[in-house]
Amino acid sequence: KKMSLTTRDTVDNARDWRVDFEDEEGVQKPVATELQRFLQLVHEHPIHDKKEQGIKNENTILRIDTRPSERAPAFDLVQTGERSIRKVIAVLAFVADEIRELCELAEAHFIPGILVFGEMPADLEELSETNVEKEITFGHFISFFQELARFIQRCHTCAHNLVQQLAALSRSKNIFKGVHFDTATDSLAELLALLVTIDVAILRNDALADAWTEYKRIIARLRSSSKDQWANDIFLELGEQRVEQSLPQFEFFLGEIDRIVLKGTCFRACAELDFEHTLESKMNNELDFVVVVRDNAILLAEFERAVKIKLDRALALVGTASETDERLQLVQVAALYCFIRRIAPAKSEPDPKLYRSVWSIEKHVPVITLVGGRALPFFVADFLLEHAPPPPNVLLKKIEPLPNALDNTRREACKRLDSHFETQAKALELRRLTFLAKMQARFQRCVLQNSNQQQNMTTSSELLLEQRGALLLQALALAQSHASLLRSCVALHVATSTPFAKRALSSFASLIDGLKSIEACVCNERSAVIAESLSGALKALAQALLAQLGPLKLKLERKTSQKKNNRLESLAALEAASVLLTSSQTFSSSRLHILGLCLCLAFNDTTAPENSSERKCKERAQALARRLTLLATFETRMHRICDASTLYWSRELLEPTLTAIGNIQRLPHLLSAAADISHVLLANSSTELLEPWKRRVITALDTAILIPLCHHIENDLRVRAHALGASRNSKNTSAPSNGQKEISDHSQLLQVLKFNNLCILDEMIQPRRYVAAYLEKVFYDLTVVALHDWATYAEMRALARQSYGLELRENLLPMGSLDVGLDILRIMQNIHVFVSRFSYNLNQQTFIERRPDRGSKNVRCINIRSIAASLKQHGLGVCDTTVNFTYQFLTQKFHIFSQFLYDDYIRSHLSKERRWFRKHRIACDSMYPYGRAADLVREIRKLGISENDGNSFLDHFRILITEIGNALGYVRMVRSAGAEFCADAAQFVPSFEQAQSMANNCANIIQNENEEEEKNDDAFEKNAQVDDNQYLSSATKGAGKNLAAVIQNLSKNFAEGRDYFQVLVNVFQKVLGDHEHLTNFYTIVPALCLSWVDCQLVAKDRVFKQSRSKDAYFTDDGFAVGIAYILAILDQGNRFDSLHWFDSVKAKILADEAELEQRLATRERKRKAREHEQEQQKKKSSTFSFLSNSTSSTNNSTKTSAKAIEDDDDDDDDD
Repeated sequence: KKMSLTTRDTVDNARDWRVDFEDEEGVQKPVATELQRFLQLVHEHPIHDKKEQGIKNENTILRIDTRPSERAPAFDLVQTGERSIRKVIAVLAFVADEIRELCELAEAHFIPGILVFGEMPADLEELSETNVEKEITFGHFISFFQELARFIQRCHTCAHNLVQQLAALSRSKNIFKGVHFDTATDSLAELLALLVTIDVAILRNDALADAWTEYKRIIARLRSSSKDQWANDIFLELGEQRVEQSLPQFEFFLGEIDRIVLKGTCFRACAELDFEHTLESKMNNELDFVVVVRDNAILLAEFERAVKIKLDRALALVGTASETDERLQLVQVAALYCFIRRIAPAKSEPDPKLYRSVWSIEKHVPVITLVGGRALPFFVADFLLEHAPPPPNVLLKKIEPLPNALDNTRREACKRLDSHFETQAKALELRRLTFLAKMQARFQRCVLQNSNQQQNMTTSSELLLEQRGALLLQALALAQSHASLLRSCVALHVATSTPFAKRALSSFASLIDGLKSIEACVCNERSAVIAESLSGALKALAQALLAQLGPLKLKLERKTSQKKNNRLESLAALEAASVLLTSSQTFSSSRLHILGLCLCLAFNDTTAPENSSERKCKERAQALARRLTLLATFETRMHRICDASTLYWSRELLEPTLTAIGNIQRLPHLLSAAADISHVLLANSSTELLEPWKRRVITALDTAILIPLCHHIENDLRVRAHALGASRNSKNTSAPSNGQKEISDHSQLLQVLKFNNLCILDEMIQPRRYVAAYLEKVFYDLTVVALHDWATYAEMRALARQSYGLELRENLLPMGSLDVGLDILRIMQNIHVFVSRFSYNLNQQTFIERRPDRGSKNVRCINIRSIAASLKQHGLGVCDTTVNFTYQFLTQKFHIFSQFLYDDYIRSHLSKERRWFRKHRIACDSMYPYGRAADLVREIRKLGISENDGNSFLDHFRILITEIGNALGYVRMVRSAGAEFCADAAQFVPSFEQAQSMANNCANIIQNENEEEEKNDDAFEKNAQVDDNQYLSSATKGAGKNLAAVIQNLSKNFAEGRDYFQVLVNVFQKVLGDHEHLTNFYTIVPALCLSWVDCQLVAKDRVFKQSRSKDAYFTDDGFAVGIAYILAILDQGNRFDSLHWFDSVKAKILADEAELEQRLATRERKRKAREHEQEQQKKKSSTFSFLSNSTSSTNNSTKTSAKAIEDDDDDDDDD
């Protein structure tokens, strides 16, 4: 008390000290400047950005606890000079605080324990629990039920104490006359509602009743121990005497648990307490002190008044946009009314109007859900029929709904709710989006002010705090609307056994998403800003409430000399409330209870009569106190309202809800809702229930979303890969679009890939990694089954990376690679077949099969890697053997080559072409004409055509030259593969010089040893002076010698290599250089080029055809290599260059292009001339038709007039 008074004096002195300053604005400017400098320092600090990033993370665990903890006792918080007032407020506040603690303890420990009793793991629900398991389960919960029994007895004690306190206060004649302790009555109603909730939880748990029945059978078997072998075993184990002594006590203990807890009569037992005597007098058998409760008309009237007020306020807000906890207040109303009926004397008649009003709750609110997300259905009508039946003076026909039609009424209410469920869910979604936008705009971090803006900083800050406080209250109301609709729907369907409509699942998911999005926005994302603003908003509300107390305080201070009508007590209560509002910026539950009691004492029937200005101040003060209570307990209320554990208790809807989720952006919030049950399952160390639930959620996520997503992506990749392959095979070379092509039915499903992580309790799932792992497994399995489809899955992997951004790991399979394909020895032995069936690509040094074998689904390719793999197996020595085989093959081919050119017909034509070109060199501009080459092709074709393939002699000669070029290309590839093999092997040798030096030393040691063996034994002393390396083992020395040879060979091949081309040129140049019939070979090259071009066009066209009975290829560089090789052998390169053949071809192409353009221009002029003539003919025909139509119309009119004259003459004759 002294400390509080000293603090108040200090505050008053500080206020006086501030008033002494003449320029108050001058004092505020330095303070504002320093504040702005501090804010700038905070905003520029690196840790601020990290905090912002943590808050923006969707899976953040950063949360600021804004719940205040009160350390001062209630008696010290009441600062008033009136000792009686102080004692009454402190006592009632202490009891209210204890009730609040009991409610929090029950919500955190006892109610979750009752709910999880008998719960089977989520993956074993189909298996029923055996009787033995039920007995064991109940035995494990014995200590829990013992604690629950003591807890309920403590609740009864608090209710007993509070009722007696209110009864004693109501009988005081002068001090508290006209005072309504609504705060204390609300605490009593809250405690009674807690007992009702425990009763409902116990009675709704069928497993608890079954387990209790089985457990009682154990006790009966123990009682008849002489006839039961099982009981005899227990007697032998524990001792017969010990069991006989403990059994009666244990039976009494179980009877107490059954009477207090398991029968579900906690509320009934509380209402049937003896409130006339104190508990101390009962324990001491002293019944002299009596508190009048049952015959206390004032107390009963006060309770009825509280019922009416709470009922009217709750019904006025239920179903509106301002509803917060009014549905739970309706439970408190029903519990308090039944409590009144229980404690009222039997001779008193209940108020029929009040009974009908309480009964009407069933009409306005068909079902009220208890225990948050558990959504235990509570029906007011059933509760009234059980604890407060309709009094005789109430006509049953006048209450609605009728007692005998409650089931039908609830089914109709369920149907009405289903019909409007989707509409209401959409309306709430629109409200939620608007609210989130406002939160984004209002709850930003502090903005730095400049010097011009600092003048209005105070006003703008107060306005911002008011807006933020209103938004927080709106968050509570909006979350309550979502929770009420969600839980009412589930509870009604469960109570009436009505199936849940499939079309409502999307709205069901929307409501859960709404709850978790509001909670995430308020409690996670904006928690730092809310923590900064909450104290300021509470202070602003406290100042507004203090302003409402001012007029009454001034009025009472003027009349302090008149000691009547309890004015001094009201003034003392106002003083205590003023100190409470100004002494702190946080409001604990104790402070809120004391504040409520002070308001009840200040605004009584005497100081604030009906229809007075003080009554209006009282209503405004109560409204502000209500808002202050909501903001002070904001975090606790928000977590309680946003509890979405309904998803666990209605887990049959989990997988269908995920399937019909609608908007995939709701998925993280739905998975977050699945974790809300963790605090319930862990309340009584029920860890064995949490892991199965997590597995069930993961299974539902896989079945409903991830697996369909994987299948859709796999099918899409297959379709696109097929379309890409079809586009290559068709003449239309346009490839499909590279962008992601979404199917309308799966557009939402594909949005799952945008989530980095999906949190399910303590496990993180990465959708992209999940899909990638699925595709990796599928590609691996299918590639193992069909290796020939390796290209398809490689292409699908590339499309997955390009279209969906999925990084797939390599499956480390051959994937059809030719690294272990055709062996170099097999090619060497069948080189004549190889050069005829494969086409050579000069740039990539690759051989591609022209026509695959019958039934084969792929085309074989041979590249440098495949030859290098063969060299790795056989060694570099096979390269020389390959050149030898190639030489033998070329010898055979050059023999055919020489015979073709030796033919008289061919030789005469070539000589003729050579003479003609010499004679007309100047006329042809030193360019061999394209027409002469084409004529030579036709002339040779006249010699004959092969019946098998339709080729001429020139075509066969071209094929011969191509096979020669392919053989040379193969030799070139072998040389390149050898160089690559040496490069791959050399990377393991750090330095050739060091390795060679070590190898040479080893080789020298071996040589020295061989020489020393021939010497005499007398040279031992001389050998002792040799280096220590000579004492190496024989195996080490042999390895060193082999290493020397290998490194020497490797270094030689890697550094120099061998030019096999030059070897082959020199060899055949010596043999073929002296033959005269080969001197005119260069003149046939132009004709060979034309033949090669025609054959190449035909082969490329066959590539796009499905039937490949003939050769189809797109590259054939063996012809060019063969021509160059033969020209080099015959030394006719300069002679061929003198023909300027390629310049002639270019001139021919340009001439053909100009001629084509001229033809097109002529055709265009003729087309325009024809169009002009047609237009002229149309004009002439239109003029002629117009003149003919005019003449015919004139003749028709003349004929009509003549006929009319004849008709008139006939009429005259008749007259």
